[in-house]
Amino acid sequence: MYEGFQIESGNTSPDKQLQKLEEEMQKAAAKGKALPPGYQAHMGYLYFQAGQLDKAAAAFEAEKKQFPESTVYMNLVLAKLKQP
Repeated sequence: MYEGFQIESGNTSPDKQLQKLEEEMQKAAAKGKALPPGYQAHMGYLYFQAGQLDKAAAAFEAEKKQFPESTVYMNLVLAKLKQP
């Protein structure tokens, strides 16, 4: 958890955090476990920070699909993502 807060001071890059989150996502999938709310949204934010806008949009869409109650917010984020 501490590692996640280090990004503000520049000690942990979004890419490094994404690598860890992707590993944990694969472990969860292998065990048939669902990801917790906000997991994919956070990944989307990190993809955005890393300049990977297509992956960010896909992560926000996945969050919206898994947790329909996030639809309003995810649609807002997706709309902002598509603005120039």
